[in-house]
Amino acid sequence: MHKIKIKNFGPIKDVSMDINQTMLIIGEQASGKSTITKLVYYFRRFRLFFSTIRTTNQFWAWKEFRKEYLSQMKAIFTNTFGNTKTLGDFSLEYVFAEDRSIAITPSDGNYFLDVVFSRALNDRLRDIWKSEENSKALEEVFEDSYSCVYIPAGRALLSRQALLDLIQANEFAVSFRPIAYSEFDLIDAVTRDYMLEVSAMRTILSRTDLASFARMMEKSERKDSFRYMCDLQKDILKGTYDTNGKEDYIVLNQDKKVPVSYASSGQQEVMWIMNLLLGFVANGRGGNCILIEEPETHLHPDAQYTLIKFIAAYQNLTRSQVLITTHSPYILSSLNNLFYASKISKFKANDSIHAIIPKQSWMNEESFQAYSVEKGSLEDIKDVDLAMADISRLDCIASRQDDEYEAMLGLPKEEKECCIN
Repeated sequence: MHKIKIKNFGPIKDVSMDINQTMLIIGEQASGKSTITKLVYYFRRFRLFFSTIRTTNQFWAWKEFRKEYLSQMKAIFTNTFGNTKTLGDFSLEYVFAEDRSIAITPSDGNYFLDVVFSRALNDRLRDIWKSEENSKALEEVFEDSYSCVYIPAGRALLSRQALLDLIQANEFAVSFRPIAYSEFDLIDAVTRDYMLEVSAMRTILSRTDLASFARMMEKSERKDSFRYMCDLQKDILKGTYDTNGKEDYIVLNQDKKVPVSYASSGQQEVMWIMNLLLGFVANGRGGNCILIEEPETHLHPDAQYTLIKFIAAYQNLTRSQVLITTHSPYILSSLNNLFYASKISKFKANDSIHAIIPKQSWMNEESFQAYSVEKGSLEDIKDVDLAMADISRLDCIASRQDDEYEAMLGLPKEEKECCIN
């Protein structure tokens, strides 16, 4: 099991977190939820960039390759988190296995960045570089076979055509440079990766629609789950997605098309969460590590529940990892329902549970972890006995409102009249 350790980085004081199959992080704004999630994404990208640099550059010595590898990763770090000098003294570590880890600290008065591989990781990567072993060997070294996909907040803006045109104009010459040379380089690395995913998926979906992908699937169970996900998408969008590769539409009843730029903010925010996950299934892409920021943005509580069922169905179908950050008690309670359905399936009739919550959306409660970020630290909010997250952590505002309302009701009549006058 992977683990991340963070000390004195941004709003985070001291955090140590295991990376489970399903993770939920809650907390107030600016508490550090996104910081943790982006660091997980950053460290998980080391495996990808090893392969990328090895296939696109020729190096005659391991030291030269390693220098370029670390230079690229340092540039991505700065592009994601800002100038090292402004970050203060911090330490970061990501543990892939007991003897394989990567540690990052600032150096030379915080002007530079030290990226240190553990001895076992360094030696094993050097052996792979020398022997030109395949990607399977890298997966074994990092104990990670997932592709990592970060879905940030602000999706409505990031999916606008003007920005995606910028991506398409640059996607064949993407490089991570310490200095910005174009408008494209000014976009942070996490956002840029997301936009590249959207741009690539739009191209795929412009050639073949989702219904056609479903018909091409051979295994009936996979086809049924995919169609179930498509039905959930239609329920949330109140229509179906269509694109010509340049413009996106939501097709309503009687084939009426609404350009996505004129759709509701909720539709715009959620559309590419669902399109990407459906596209990964349709395109035969294997299990992913999906990191989603605030999936509830601009969605009605009922749509939030439907979206969580959709994400759960994707996870079950692909055996993917999922990490969600949220402010929404509805997201938390939705997940709890799906975990509970899985838990009681061990001693109650599955058909009866399925009639309430479709089996495709049951979530394994044993591999679930929930955390609250509070004052720079993580607090485990999973009730082990119930296999649920403590929803009161996000529902506390309702109690505060009730207390204030009752306090106002309890004011003496004279005092209330005085206040009104």
